[in-house]
Amino acid sequence: AARPAPAAARRAQQNEEMSPPRGACPLTREDRARLAVEAPLASVVVRTCSRPDTLRETLRCLAHQTWKNLEVVVVEDGDATAKAMLEREFADLPIRYHATGEHVGRGRAGNLGIELARGEYVCFLDDDDFFYPDHLELHLAALTGGRRPGFVISSITAFAADVHSRSPYRYTVKKRYPVIFDHITLMDMCVRCRIPSSGGMFRRALALETGGMREDLSGDEDWALWLRLWAADARPETVPDIPRATSLCGYPADERQAAARLAAYEACDEQMLAGPELRFSCPADEVEGWRRTVAADMAHLAVHGGLAALAAEAARHAQADIGPVPQSGVYTLTAQQINRYYWYLVTKEAARGTP
Repeated sequence: AARPAPAAARRAQQNEEMSPPRGACPLTREDRARLAVEAPLASVVVRTCSRPDTLRETLRCLAHQTWKNLEVVVVEDGDATAKAMLEREFADLPIRYHATGEHVGRGRAGNLGIELARGEYVCFLDDDDFFYPDHLELHLAALTGGRRPGFVISSITAFAADVHSRSPYRYTVKKRYPVIFDHITLMDMCVRCRIPSSGGMFRRALALETGGMREDLSGDEDWALWLRLWAADARPETVPDIPRATSLCGYPADERQAAARLAAYEACDEQMLAGPELRFSCPADEVEGWRRTVAADMAHLAVHGGLAALAAEAARHAQADIGPVPQSGVYTLTAQQINRYYWYLVTKEAARGTP
């Protein structure tokens, strides 16, 4: 048999690396019937900035979505560099394009996308990430079923890549792995952003009501969005609504680039967490659940490794207890208080000696 050409072999390997982790699809017959009746419009907001070749690769994944009632709102932060490419190559995709003309930042670009969207349900797909084909359908099923929440979340597959060129867009995937959590509580979300911008979907009306993304930050704008949604639509679920990866999010394979990227985001963390709108009513049993979860996580790290690193990280963070249970049985806590309470619990558990 003839050997595949090197380029074809590389593409085949990349396809294998990018294939979704195996797992049961939670879409039921009832879900399909309900979606067929309601036929909701899903708006996919794609933020981009002067890299049409990168954008092209991302938009191709939307042509293969199993849910066809969608619109794509492309917001270009700055000059209209992608307009001609979109008109030439994506005439069959329902795209609405808006260029800001001047640089307005990631948060403002995201909010413009929400404002321009016509669908009741909105999700984000940045111009270097990808959706699996059933991403929209699974999220819409979760939003329209059960208690009809204001937002739902899913897991992702992260991939580390070396980008060789942006025009043309050429990159090599070095590794990939699913980022699947067995719990995502409010405390978890006040410690780190466990939901990337592509890892969920929300009701447009709720995002508009809560202010959407922070526009005054150079990072963490998506983290602020999820916490604002959480504050407005208290989430009883403690696990992802969709128990498998439905999107792919890239990051630099080069360790120095990855560290610099993380540091840039961390510089915004305290400012974002101090947002006065991020206040939560937390029943005492929910807070007690956080304590148990932290203890269980640390016991896991004690067995599998990582406990010393977490304790060392805790030493670099501000810490504070939240005091006794209020007479009402419900705490009123800010995101910053919850963050500091987490690091307090970690230090307390480490000093106690987690088995």
